[in-house]
Amino acid sequence: MLQLDDFAEKVALSGLVPTAELTQARQVEPAPAADASVRLARLLVQQGFLTTYQARKLLAGATRGFFPGGYRILSPAVDGRRRWRRGAASARWLIVALTPPELK
Repeated sequence: MLQLDDFAEKVALSGLVPTAELTQARQVEPAPAADASVRLARLLVQQGFLTTYQARKLLAGATRGFFPGGYRILSPAVDGRRRWRRGAASARWLIVALTPPELK
């Protein structure tokens, strides 16, 4: 599991949470504990900055792949597709099948 500082760095590098909001959320988190990164991830999910899928990926150390083609991956769909949303304020959901270029 990532330490709190490492997790916060991954969140910042991902571009999913604005810097000011990440800084504010870190101030809410009390003194670092063994599960501080998980608690911060939960807080960011509760505040609506991350989905649980994104939080899990960040806790696993991922920092890239959240914005392919200008879309934001929110969660995997059950059949291997991805749910994507353009911009944070969009209310439209799209299910897009990903096909490797060599199979087109």
